[in-house]
Amino acid sequence: FPNVRIADGGYADNTATAQTIGALQSAGGTPGARLRAVITVNYDDSAPAGLDLNYTDLHALFADFQAGPMHPSAQVFAESASRIHVTPVPGTKYILQQRVSTTTVANEAFGVRAGSPIDLLILVAAGPVPLTIGISTSTADMQLLGAYAQDASLAPVSHVVEQWLAQT
Repeated sequence: FPNVRIADGGYADNTATAQTIGALQSAGGTPGARLRAVITVNYDDSAPAGLDLNYTDLHALFADFQAGPMHPSAQVFAESASRIHVTPVPGTKYILQQRVSTTTVANEAFGVRAGSPIDLLILVAAGPVPLTIGISTSTADMQLLGAYAQDASLAPVSHVVEQWLAQT
């Protein structure tokens, strides 16, 4: 354990997203008002275009996911993860995207109320190597991680977010 660090939130990502949706709903405004959220996830492989979210850890936020006995369900969206297929962000090598319009479902554990329309922008970083530090520190893997990080920071990704914000 001491030599491996998770570069993202690991298993806590989905519960943080569920809590964030609950917080957005309770932050004020009109009940049932349209919400917006950008959700990111990494996929430690060269993900094919058309990858559906059942192959990422985001599937726990969507319909069809069966939560185990060790944690509460993090489902907050009515859409099925298997119906969400990401496509490449033009001009990038490792970044995929999908826009989703859905509604929230009730999730008492995270303070989420049912019925709020929500627009999601899902960005998947489909890297050439796992995003963990300590598993492989070879020069080749470090160079790949550098290329991966540079790809995520390119203007095309910013353009996708700007377009989504303008249209939602």
